[in-house]
Amino acid sequence: MLPRVVIDARPIDHPTARQRGIGRYTTGLIRGLHDIGVPLRALVSSAAEAEVVAPQLPGVDVRTHRPSVFDGEWSTAWYVATGLFLHPLSADPIPAYVTRAGVPVAGVLYDVIPYRFPEQFLHVEAAHRQAALRAPLARTCDAWLAISEFTAITATEHLRLKPSGVTSIGAGVDERFAPIPLQPRGRIDRLLGEGADHFVVAVTGKDPHKNNQRLLDAWGRVDPDLRATHRLVVVANIDPGTRRQWQIWADEAGCGQSVTFTGGVSDDDLIGLLQHAKLAVMASLEEGFGLPVAEAAACGCPTICSDVSSLPEVLSEPRACFDPLGPGVIARRIERALTDSEDRRMLLDAAGRSAERWRWPSVAQHAIGALGAFAAKSPAGGGSRRRRVTVVSDESVDPGVAAELSKQLRGRSDVDLVVPIGHASALGRLVPVHDVDVVVTIVDAGRSDGVAHRLATRFETHVWLAASSTGVDGHRARDADVTRWATTVATSLNHGRVLHRLNSHVPTIHVDVKSSQVSIGDACQQVIEQILSRHGG
Repeated sequence: MLPRVVIDARPIDHPTARQRGIGRYTTGLIRGLHDIGVPLRALVSSAAEAEVVAPQLPGVDVRTHRPSVFDGEWSTAWYVATGLFLHPLSADPIPAYVTRAGVPVAGVLYDVIPYRFPEQFLHVEAAHRQAALRAPLARTCDAWLAISEFTAITATEHLRLKPSGVTSIGAGVDERFAPIPLQPRGRIDRLLGEGADHFVVAVTGKDPHKNNQRLLDAWGRVDPDLRATHRLVVVANIDPGTRRQWQIWADEAGCGQSVTFTGGVSDDDLIGLLQHAKLAVMASLEEGFGLPVAEAAACGCPTICSDVSSLPEVLSEPRACFDPLGPGVIARRIERALTDSEDRRMLLDAAGRSAERWRWPSVAQHAIGALGAFAAKSPAGGGSRRRRVTVVSDESVDPGVAAELSKQLRGRSDVDLVVPIGHASALGRLVPVHDVDVVVTIVDAGRSDGVAHRLATRFETHVWLAASSTGVDGHRARDADVTRWATTVATSLNHGRVLHRLNSHVPTIHVDVKSSQVSIGDACQQVIEQILSRHGG
């Protein structure tokens, strides 16, 4: 029986990770787990984020972070933390409610490059502090899923992880990276201009360990007659200053006229480049995995790479590797790959084996096998877990309403009241909204449309208590007025494509604080009933 998995999907839409390594890895791993039939829940921060992430994960149960995701049969699920190595470090890569639930936690380990090269990556005080925080937090995980054997080994050394708790599961290539269907040649001409019939691709980045200066030096040492008929195409999303520096290096190497820097490209353009390239080369000094090598191989492109760190694992062919510290060695390896037919056949065979191995369903199988090998901790609460509730109030509402509700909530054994917040605008800053099951928002039915809209677009609010002293439009509020107010807000939210609707999914309870028809106490009892019946949203 496959274990249940709750996985953090926030890196998919994270500002520094979306469409980059960690975001792409998270997307691929979730898709792979879904494809092999793992019972799965993918968690995001908000309803608005779910609208962005869900289309990228068709068929996956995408939910917002909430303690209730571990209720019932999910109380023994694994939590997979995908964001512990985000830059900058997230405030809650392992939310507090996960710890309280007592579920086992597995972290995804991408690389420990900053710890191995602190003089390059940790010389800034902020980066140093984050690294110091990340290492002890990593040691609290029950298991680690590393993206390569090299990463697994170096992590145990630099983060002081137990080797028995770290398993290499590899990485996958999106199924779009394939030799066919062949992207049209016109796409390449738009990127490189006409006349670039033969070219070598290098997918890289701006960090020093990518070894770009030596690669450009090596290209300048390639036989001039061969270089006259080929271009080196360097694909990297870089700033103008970095581009100028790279052009200087190419000019100094005597090959400035035969190098093209494309900048960042779309996946379709990258696939087209790899399908039409004569060779792909990666000269990096250190990689957690080396996805550009796997993607090039998957597109049927002969591929060569450095013989260091994780890169030999990707191709698993020593003859395809070279010493990245010697520009002359790199140049000779490029020449052989472009001119020796026997060598090219060997490289194509290695690429084919790599393409078969590094696919997401296979990675997911390795991940589930690793989780199954670790003993899960006993669940802490199970189905009897206390419901966590917080109360927020608009500043225009009589504070007595929030005080009475908080008092009644504290008196219940089945409710855990999080410190109530005086003003609704503070929600999220003082109390992480995903650390509670239910948010009760108290608003003025006559004056708080803006507050309602702002809160509902940011947070998944479950119960609204509409209190008024002056009433809607200056008159004493009636049930019909409150219903009209809720419907108006809901219509506004729907225009903004927010996932929930106040009038149908979130109960709205009205109390007139100057009327004896509905007392505050009775209204609070209604709120509590809604909390207990709808705690999961």
